[in-house]
Amino acid sequence: MYEDVDIRFDKVSVSYGTVKALDTITFDVKKQDFMGIIGPNGGGKSTLVKALLGLVELDAGKIYINPDKQVGYVPQFAEFDQSFPISVMEVVLSGLIKGKNYFFKKYSKEEVDFAYKMMSKLDITDLKYKQIGELSGGQLQKVLVARSLVSKPGILILDEPTASLDVKVKNEIYDILRKLSDDITILIITHDIAEIFTFVKSVAYISQTLHYHGNDSKMRKSVLELTTGCPIEDFMFSEEALKKDFMETEDKYHDTRHS
Repeated sequence: MYEDVDIRFDKVSVSYGTVKALDTITFDVKKQDFMGIIGPNGGGKSTLVKALLGLVELDAGKIYINPDKQVGYVPQFAEFDQSFPISVMEVVLSGLIKGKNYFFKKYSKEEVDFAYKMMSKLDITDLKYKQIGELSGGQLQKVLVARSLVSKPGILILDEPTASLDVKVKNEIYDILRKLSDDITILIITHDIAEIFTFVKSVAYISQTLHYHGNDSKMRKSVLELTTGCPIEDFMFSEEALKKDFMETEDKYHDTRHS
């Protein structure tokens, strides 16, 4: 239907009771894009993903997803129960399970080999026999990404996969995702404004409505102007300055919404 598009949001609106979470959102995600979904707390980023996954009902509009591609989803690792007695390899292979056949699933040699290949891409093969309760946050997030990849998705959606991780681990994960986007389409919700611009191919800034969507060389400047509300001269900003300005603006926005 859309030759170069994997996802299309067409005038999408979502409400929770009388609260409008998304208002007439329209934009495309092109094939093999690596798009960062950014915006303030409470701005509708998570609602956008829930709508995409069919977890919330739309008030209006439509969402097109390429029917030829399977969608993979990686939740925040905080949502994953690390107390469950299961090894890393078992977690990764569980991405192949459909329905209620968890305790009866037998994996073929091809499936196991492919799982090992995905783990190798994420540099976690040395963890395969470890219990997930022994893992650091960064290690667990890589395991969850590998789990999503064994089902061979053409579209991968990640909900703040680097929350609470240190900058070094965040950048490792972002770099892995950037390389994966040579073959699959990736959408990532993130607050890591300073780090993410180095890796993504495009961004969408959402705060109830779509305020910015682009992939040009000036997207840093455009988003910083949007978050600070001030025109920014064309010169290079340091990563720390970008992050500081964005987070200060976001905190003020968050305080205003809840005052």
